Amino acid sequence: MATSTGRMGLDGKENKVPLDQRPKHTVALQDIPQEQFAFLKSSHNIQPGSDTLWHLSEARYLLKTKLQCNDGELHAAALFHSIYGPLTRFTGNTLVVCDEERQRVRDVIGRRAELTAYAHCVMSRSSFDDAVKRYIQDGGKDTVFKIEVRQDAPAPLELTSSQLRDLMTVHFADWMQQLEPYDFWGYRREAYTTMATALGGVFKRAHEHMMTVQPEKYRDAVIKEMHRGQGGNPINQAETKKMWNWAETYSEDASKFVWPETVEDVVKIVSNAKKLRVAGTRHSCAPLIACDEMVLCTEKLNKIKIDPERRVATVQAGVTCVKLCEAATPYGLALPTLGTIDWQTISGAVMTGTHGGALGIPSLHAFVRSYTIVKADGSIVKVDREREPQLFSAMAPSMGVFGVTVEMEVDMVPAQYLEAKMQIIPWDEVPKRFKTLSESNKYLRVVIYPGLQKATIWTANPVRKGSAVATGATGTSTYMNFRSTEEKEMLVKWLQFEESGLKSAQQEADALLGKVLQSQSKRLQRYEGLYNHVLCLERNHGIPHADMELGFDYQNCEQILTAAIDHFRTHRAPYYNFEIRCTKQDPAMLSCCNERDTLWIDFQAKAGVCRDYFTSLEHVFAPFGYRKHWAKGLDHTQAGYIAKNFPKLPQFLSLLREWDPKAKFQNEHIARFTSQYTTSKL
Repeated sequence: MATSTGRMGLDGKENKVPLDQRPKHTVALQDIPQEQFAFLKSSHNIQPGSDTLWHLSEARYLLKTKLQCNDGELHAAALFHSIYGPLTRFTGNTLVVCDEERQRVRDVIGRRAELTAYAHCVMSRSSFDDAVKRYIQDGGKDTVFKIEVRQDAPAPLELTSSQLRDLMTVHFADWMQQLEPYDFWGYRREAYTTMATALGGVFKRAHEHMMTVQPEKYRDAVIKEMHRGQGGNPINQAETKKMWNWAETYSEDASKFVWPETVEDVVKIVSNAKKLRVAGTRHSCAPLIACDEMVLCTEKLNKIKIDPERRVATVQAGVTCVKLCEAATPYGLALPTLGTIDWQTISGAVMTGTHGGALGIPSLHAFVRSYTIVKADGSIVKVDREREPQLFSAMAPSMGVFGVTVEMEVDMVPAQYLEAKMQIIPWDEVPKRFKTLSESNKYLRVVIYPGLQKATIWTANPVRKGSAVATGATGTSTYMNFRSTEEKEMLVKWLQFEESGLKSAQQEADALLGKVLQSQSKRLQRYEGLYNHVLCLERNHGIPHADMELGFDYQNCEQILTAAIDHFRTHRAPYYNFEIRCTKQDPAMLSCCNERDTLWIDFQAKAGVCRDYFTSLEHVFAPFGYRKHWAKGLDHTQAGYIAKNFPKLPQFLSLLREWDPKAKFQNEHIARFTSQYTTSKL
């Protein structure tokens, strides 16, 4: 007898019915168009016999049979209803939300079906529920319904009544399929009752029947809404009861999370808490949000105000970099610097010292004008760059230990178009060429592939809009990602080969890696686009991993890069690459770039092997006096070494003890560093 695949349902329970005991499974697969199934298999990683295929095909089958829907376009939408996520832990690979990928899906299932599937993936469930209620109130009139979306979707949905009805139809079938296999009875009861009423007829009768057959023990059960994350790595809260970070290195109990909607809410939460940490999009690899009591999530604090004359943006703490970029673009403005992603919150990026890859541009916190912070006692204080320069220089990066930042004023700059180029060189050339490359280009990113002994050199420089395209560059109106879907699949296979530990597998892995570089060098050889579309190379198609990023004195870059390459000549890395960038110095007390231009080397590894790998690298680079990025790799290091390389830590701690003498906003991880100095040393 076959056994269950071990896949988990949305409430965290394994499907109770083994595949060979699911009588409708074979029937449900029989009339799926071959083109649709082939696309799911190649792009969605849906395999024959998988629990995911069973769920998708069964949802489609129920729509056709029990719900008596004869619309082939909606059958396709039901089959593709998880193609863009967000629940990757349940569905497998998901496509990125971008025009290129959406067009690929449209080519297979059509525009109407794709829109329905897309809306099902990205919609805010609560906003959708509100739209359904309005649909009933309006009597199904042809009204436009605006529905909010998750943060990696570019804009809210605007659906007609018929499009909303399509979405309700597919969403209801998805829910109905999961009731019995996963004991899903307690999920959004009121919402599905309302939906059945809106759809009427067979849907209302099916809902009434399902409610009469639910087991008695589930009649009062409640399953919390899933937390639907961004950046390609959403977390299913109901499945895991945990909130994971993007790297999958750390999780926190979901019951500890609170979502304030106003500054007044924040004040109440802070005033009543004994211990508190703040979470944005949980991109940090380190356990920065770990807390015994409560984690405040800034997601709903998302207001933006642009002052184009002053070139200043006022943003609440939950605003992401991408949302600010979108709000600023109509004014011809942009964030002064960006990392390789833009779906993290600006406040989180600032508090952890996020930087870009330009020797002439400092880290993001250098462009903040003021912070509005809720202190430990619940009071609200504004710290201004001009009025209190010393206190201001302690505010960020600080991992949020001074309080809850609820608002910031950020300097903006004119938006630019960039021409980007990529070339491949032998890795031996990197140490001698790096300074010249970084000083002759506005933006530089070097990625070294130890297994191939090669490096890619990526540069970007400002151009007049359209000028590079006019001379042969590829033009792009959206993100130009560092890896395509196909390249990502090859890199995932590289990691699988590497995990085997076999010499033959490593050879196969490196052969795949060579194909990735060939593909990248053609695709990214020369192109032009808006600055954020060019700079945010890692926005999509990312592979979850842990990082350890070390910051060195830029003046020693040739010696340090030579040491890195010499190390990997004799030590095989468990990850296919590491990357090198640089950043201008700034005066912030705990900035890794404090009073020195900085060379960054970012090492990466999967969660299961990162600790030993990163520890070994710390020993290699200890003689060079590195400062470690506050969000990357600090949970496995010698705190004393880190502390001594930040000369302004004593002043920082003196101010911190004045602001928060009971350390309300510190956790055990952060206390390892703040405890390096006693009061007598200050």
